[in-house]
Amino acid sequence: MNRNQIKALLLIGVLGSLTGIAHGQASTNPPPFPPFNFYDPNFGIGYTDYDWVFLCLDPTSTSSPYSTDYDTRGDYDSMFGAVIGISGTANLSKVCWGPSGVTLPVAGRLGFYIGTDPDQTNIDGTHNDNFGKGGSLQDNLQLLNQVPPSAVDDGMTLTYGGYSGVGGNCSVANIVQSTTTTTNGVSAITIKKEQFGKNAIDTFYWGLSNRYMVAESTISLGARVQLQMDILGDTCKATWKIQNTMTATNIGLGLWFGQFVAMNGIQGGHSPDYITIPGGRQPINSDTRFQLNPKPNQLVPENPLPQYVNFGLYQSWAYGLQVVLSPSTQLPDQTQADGMDLGKMGYGFLFDSPVATTGNMIDTLLPDTSMLDGFQGYIEKFEPILVSSYTGNAIGVGADTRTIVAYYRSTWSSGDYSKPYTVVLDAPPVVATTPGAPQTFQNAPFSLFIHIDNTLGFSQNQQEVPLEDVEVDLDLPAGMTDANNPGSNHMVQYVPIIPARRIANLRFQVAVDSKLFGNQQYTVTVLPNPGKPKTLSGQIVVASQPYLQLTGSANLVTAPWQFGSSDWATIIGANSGLVVDQDFQVFGWDATAQSYVLQTDPQRGYGSFIVANKNVGFVSLGGNPQQVQDIQTGAPQVILQPGWNLVANPYNYAIPLGQLVGVPEADNQNAYTFEELASQNYVSGSLAFWDPQSQGYEFTQSYGDLLQPNTGYWLYVTSVLPVTIEYMPVFQAFLPGLQDSVGDLPKQHVKSAPSAANSPVWTLQLAARSNGMVDGKTSIGQTTTPKLAQNLTKYKAPVAPVKNAISSYIVQSSGKHAINLAEALTPETVTNQTWTWNVFTQNAGQVTLTWPNMSSVPANVEIRLIDPKTGGQRNLRQTPSVTFAAGAQSVKTYELVVTAGPALPVIENVQAATGSATENVSYTLSVNANTTVTVNQNNQVIATLVNNRADQSGKSTTSWNFLDAANRTVKNGTYQVVVTSTPSGGQASTKSESFIVKR
Repeated sequence: MNRNQIKALLLIGVLGSLTGIAHGQASTNPPPFPPFNFYDPNFGIGYTDYDWVFLCLDPTSTSSPYSTDYDTRGDYDSMFGAVIGISGTANLSKVCWGPSGVTLPVAGRLGFYIGTDPDQTNIDGTHNDNFGKGGSLQDNLQLLNQVPPSAVDDGMTLTYGGYSGVGGNCSVANIVQSTTTTTNGVSAITIKKEQFGKNAIDTFYWGLSNRYMVAESTISLGARVQLQMDILGDTCKATWKIQNTMTATNIGLGLWFGQFVAMNGIQGGHSPDYITIPGGRQPINSDTRFQLNPKPNQLVPENPLPQYVNFGLYQSWAYGLQVVLSPSTQLPDQTQADGMDLGKMGYGFLFDSPVATTGNMIDTLLPDTSMLDGFQGYIEKFEPILVSSYTGNAIGVGADTRTIVAYYRSTWSSGDYSKPYTVVLDAPPVVATTPGAPQTFQNAPFSLFIHIDNTLGFSQNQQEVPLEDVEVDLDLPAGMTDANNPGSNHMVQYVPIIPARRIANLRFQVAVDSKLFGNQQYTVTVLPNPGKPKTLSGQIVVASQPYLQLTGSANLVTAPWQFGSSDWATIIGANSGLVVDQDFQVFGWDATAQSYVLQTDPQRGYGSFIVANKNVGFVSLGGNPQQVQDIQTGAPQVILQPGWNLVANPYNYAIPLGQLVGVPEADNQNAYTFEELASQNYVSGSLAFWDPQSQGYEFTQSYGDLLQPNTGYWLYVTSVLPVTIEYMPVFQAFLPGLQDSVGDLPKQHVKSAPSAANSPVWTLQLAARSNGMVDGKTSIGQTTTPKLAQNLTKYKAPVAPVKNAISSYIVQSSGKHAINLAEALTPETVTNQTWTWNVFTQNAGQVTLTWPNMSSVPANVEIRLIDPKTGGQRNLRQTPSVTFAAGAQSVKTYELVVTAGPALPVIENVQAATGSATENVSYTLSVNANTTVTVNQNNQVIATLVNNRADQSGKSTTSWNFLDAANRTVKNGTYQVVVTSTPSGGQASTKSESFIVKR
């Protein structure tokens, strides 16, 4: 009997129960006692049971822990699984819950776990090497007797009680009802909650199609609830349909879902000690509230809601549960959550007790108190939305139903879960250097697995369609190649057939160049027959080995290593043959004197300019470099002086800029995040780094940007007093070899994911070229507010210590001093502004000035270039460039006079002219903008003529052939051409013009 045949449509009465073998998760009524081993070789992976009920059995007891009406049901594949309680109770003994144990009802409780591959044979009939292996296959590539064991997530339960004992308050789904009453003109809202399953799960079935199960229950708050749980690749898609059953009352319906997150697997029972959010300060170790629309100054601080929260085992083994909170390209049908609370599971906090039976969500948080006490939990909130009274339709059909889609998945993957099939990428999140031998990677060459799940589109019952002749293309970044063909970074494999509801696993062997480091993107393209192609991108973090790239000019670097011999002469010269002061010199920066100094030894946490007269490529560093020992505790502090400072990442792993913490001497009783330091004008929010290829500066764009290894950065301190910077530990998940530091993590104030800075309304690039060198990183412009103009200002880093150097900068007065800016901004309210533009040249020669993006400046803005010495003026719209003769070590000064007239509309006009065979459309834009042009009738789009096209300012044209989107000739009548244009960083503008079709 195959897996489809054992799926049965079962309807349960209030007192009824299910018997037989469950799909995916073996279950009987009740399970045998002593319990059989789910993981014996005939079923799965041959390890001991990972069920919390079994772990908590009293070894002296001879009675079953399950009630006679006990029933749970589950579904799973090789990567993920879910279980739902139907009826009865499970007992956890005094072994875990003293003094006498607890008995927990399971009805309506949900659990998640890592599935295991149930298929002993491959699609072609050969033995399946992945049989019994679960989740990510990365942890199955090493020996199981390692400490910690490597097969850490195979079959691992993710929520307390799973598989067979998830009960009580360990997992609660509360349906939320809101009603509004009005008395004497005053409205009051009443909120009530009731646990899903309190009145019994009266209907349950597995679908014959796809891989899903459905449970239904009626609650006392006037609602019928249907829950469908689909297992897609490494993901559970939970679809809640909550129907208002009241015939004459509109009510608000929502969902609060909470769980006690606790893993149990080959590593034993373990709390999720590495709770993280994308881009945020890591890890979260204190009670925390996230809100979609956070309010300031709340008793419990409200943080912006992240896209998801990861509950990982611990840093090196960050396998676990991801709770998705916001829709994304990956999961577009996820319902936007309104909030999530992370905290202590019970005893009067999130719940009244983690093992009580009430389902009460007290939702109490104590900020700045430890959550790492073995009782981590969460409440995910979808607040009530008003739905109409009962329509008489089936659940989910009419306006009387609230539908909520929520995804729960693994922490290690990226994937595409859209029809008709799922693709999951399983690569090592980190390629790490080897302790004691940093010139090698400890997990490269590596295996990259691609899982293709033919479930969802082509797995409908009696309409099953296999994927045939499936081509899978892997495109690797420069520095990664086919381990069996070092000359190629493009790899291809084929799968002859993937039947419906089966998963194919492909393994690619990838080599990594020892000089590669940083976050590397790879791309996977799946081309099946039939079915649509899919292209996915994944990311791998690569540690830097002790190499530095030296071009035959300036190189702004750092050496984040511990050296046995720490002088630059040895570090650079030992393996390259370069001789210090003959072939290269190293310049450090004296932040107190604000000048370059010759440097003999590297300083960790600071940058250095190495100026070489030979292009030797990558140099293997001498001096016996070893990986630093403070990755988990934090590097030594650096003290920044007012003005320019040359800093660097002290680790060989990239770290986010937003994770830096600083203490300004002007306020030395408080520590601030880097974002807070920048917003309070202690430091510039943007750092400059050197591009050795273009021999010019680039800038970080947001607080989420990564400070790369081996790279120096210029940081400007705007404060008149020093600022001390603390480099936090490396919080990269899956960084191998780190200790489980449960209960010993540094206190941290949780911050939201660092967002990219708001864009200026417009900027004008100013470029200067001379003697083969270019400085094109200077600009002027405008933004919306004075505060934003301050925050977006970029400072011009000091001129590199090289011959032919050129530097272009805007001079701005600051008290008694002048500062040099790379990006100078004013708010839009400033209509007249004069900027001083200086160009420094190290050597004499011709200098050419250009402003290449002048066409993007709004048409109401006029910019004139004035030479103060001669009085000559140029209108930059009419003059593409200016050339002058520069002297050695000289500065040429110009003035830029900006005059802004009344703001012009983005779309100045739209015209439609009828021809014999086409309707000709023209429109004029005042700025560059992305434009969409449609033909509408009665507010319905008939045809799309232009779709998000990048148009230049000025006149653009298109035409319509009188055909609709289905290529049918339209009827006579009145139509509108609708033009919508969105300039970069600006708001969308729409203008329309009516015309008549009469043919």
